[in-house]
Amino acid sequence: MDIHYSSGAPGKIAHVFNTIEYANPWIVLDEFEKGVFKSNDRPSVYIPFFSLLESNTAKSFEDITLSLPIDASHITWILTANDISLIPEPLITRCEQFKLDLPTKRQLYRHIIQSIWSDILDDEPWGKQFSPILTSVVRHFIARDLSPREIKRCLTLACGYAAKRNISSTQTPGKAKNITIEISDIKQTLNKTRKKTIGFI
Repeated sequence: MDIHYSSGAPGKIAHVFNTIEYANPWIVLDEFEKGVFKSNDRPSVYIPFFSLLESNTAKSFEDITLSLPIDASHITWILTANDISLIPEPLITRCEQFKLDLPTKRQLYRHIIQSIWSDILDDEPWGKQFSPILTSVVRHFIARDLSPREIKRCLTLACGYAAKRNISSTQTPGKAKNITIEISDIKQTLNKTRKKTIGFI
């Protein structure tokens, strides 16, 4: 963003190089196709990537706030998308494409669900209050018909039900640790999130 704007500040690329000690970072941009803008008065966020994804032009990428060239040619970009048809074709041709299938129920059960659970506990300040391991019964139940994104939301909400249940059963509220997630917590979460809305004719 131009420095003359009140909120003007160096961009993300300049920030990355200012906060790391190496010149070849990996930068992940999730759901890259959502960079499409419908409004005519806003430029597409794709414009800088026409130069950033070409090593020759990325060597002299300019942050308009700093007005200084930045060698961004050593950045490894990882762009994820659910629908690449929304991304301009010239950018598609600059990338190497990998198509990932949805994980199987077996993969969810054996590996992914526990990994999602570990990430939740690491990210949340209350994570240490919960058992770091999900039981096989809970993992099997969740793996039946939920996507990875739904699993994360389900487990996060289930923590509230588990904490409430634990407080109700302990004599020292607030002191509980190693709270376990049970099937009943998952069922309450699913019942709440899947309630059908009422329609009127």
